Amino acid sequence: MKTDLLKATLKDVSRSFYLTIKILPKPVRIPIGLAYLLARISDTIADTECIESAKRLEMLRVFREKVMGTGGKKILWKNLSERCEHEGESRMLLQAEEALHYLRKIQSDDSKEIRRVLDTILAGQEFDLIHFEPHAENALITPNNLPPLIPLETEEEVDEYTYSVAGCVGEFWSRVCRRNLFPDAILPFPDRHWRKLGVDFGKGLQWVNILRDIPRDLRKGRCYIPATTLRKHQLSPLHLLDPKCYQQFRPLYTQYLQQAYQLLASGWEYTLAVPFSQMRVRVACALPILLGIQTLQQLSVQNPLDPDTVIKVPRKEVKKLMRQLIFNYWFPWYWKRLFPNSWTQLLAEAE
Repeated sequence: MKTDLLKATLKDVSRSFYLTIKILPKPVRIPIGLAYLLARISDTIADTECIESAKRLEMLRVFREKVMGTGGKKILWKNLSERCEHEGESRMLLQAEEALHYLRKIQSDDSKEIRRVLDTILAGQEFDLIHFEPHAENALITPNNLPPLIPLETEEEVDEYTYSVAGCVGEFWSRVCRRNLFPDAILPFPDRHWRKLGVDFGKGLQWVNILRDIPRDLRKGRCYIPATTLRKHQLSPLHLLDPKCYQQFRPLYTQYLQQAYQLLASGWEYTLAVPFSQMRVRVACALPILLGIQTLQQLSVQNPLDPDTVIKVPRKEVKKLMRQLIFNYWFPWYWKRLFPNSWTQLLAEAE
């Protein structure tokens, strides 16, 4: 399981996070990698659209019981894997029981942390399935035979969502690394603040995903830009289906880009607070942050409502950045200039 977990399986389902897991120190590589794998399994269950949402919700709850060690119902992983369009995800589902078995075998402190973070993630995924049920009362009728469009209503709902699917991961990462790698190290500020920066780090990465995937989410019937905020700008979720509405949407979209930048800035502060001796942890944190910054730069100069626009950092650029982070680790001046000091600098580097 260890070989498949850290190599074949994660590499199949993750383009960049696999590199992050690979570089982590051994004491945390297994718990973080296993938590990520189990979260990807649950995410695949939630997103398999060829199965009706009620059955996916039931399956997700059974999986949650299995993770928590309280359920004995069977999940027909083979049947589910055959419904997956992604070959890597299909193979991953066939290893789900092995992953669950491995969770029961690892160190108790790590397994408790994994169950704790997955409890939050699974709750968020259940909320997703319930809230975005196609027959929801607040569903908006869309043109061109698209699924009914259902928005989140408030900024508070979005904040809870980003915490449940990503912010909680920052807390998990902090606790696992602190206990296993540098329990006695003195950080620049109290652990509570450092963990809060970790939460913002996770939320920032999720906001990058939200802002990048607006057209694809809309065409699945989901709008993560809150309806109340859109109304303040004389917009509705339906407007976002039209790429021509970008000019009207742009001021609000820019605010969200800046918000994502500020959250990633907290993540950068979090990274630099990790003891300098923990090079692997620092590099593992820096990589997704800098990839997020590159994505924000691309989003700032393109129409994010255009469904034909594909914004993705090429794999070779990801590997190049990883090499640069490692090779230049001993030059603090190099690392200092990697993250834009301001939103203005980010925009200037995007042009």
